Amino acid sequence: YVSVYPLLTLLFAYSCVFSSEEGLSYVQEGLNAAAVETPMKCTYNGFALDSDKIVAVSIIRAGDSMLDCFIRVHPEIRTGKILIQRDEETTLPKLFYCKLPNLESKQILLLDPMLATGGSAKVAVQELISHGASEENIIFFNVVSCPAGLNNLLSAYPKMKIVTAEIDAGLNEKVRFVLTFHETKFNIFFILDV
Repeated sequence: YVSVYPLLTLLFAYSCVFSSEEGLSYVQEGLNAAAVETPMKCTYNGFALDSDKIVAVSIIRAGDSMLDCFIRVHPEIRTGKILIQRDEETTLPKLFYCKLPNLESKQILLLDPMLATGGSAKVAVQELISHGASEENIIFFNVVSCPAGLNNLLSAYPKMKIVTAEIDAGLNEKVRFVLTFHETKFNIFFILDV
């Protein structure tokens, strides 16, 4: 017997890094022109991210796995944390903790790998806005979304952007993903087909 969990962990980490890199291409605030010298001693005129103008906020616990990958891509970035848990009986989200730096005039990168109903994400976005973020400056990064969650979140906050690697089939009667990483261990490669 060979465990596939190390492979799952590695593939999840790669998908988070790929999502982070792809998502950074949507950042509008905090881009400065910069000349980069390549290892082959060529100069490339491109852009550098100004870490003072960008804040990455993870929705604790699952979002922290994305934050770790995001920090690998951009180590100087400022971070914040929001803890929201869903009541299993009512399926309604509840805010437990929020620690954020100054969000005014910042590009906010909200991190959570899964978007199911959109309830937790809506609470998180509302919390960001109440702390000074502008809706149009929020980009929600995730790995797997479902149509109901996307519709719910974008109907409440149409000016924000969402970067996702996969749109799942939907939710079951228990408000869970129809297809997820932990339920179908061998159907994990769909996340790489961005």
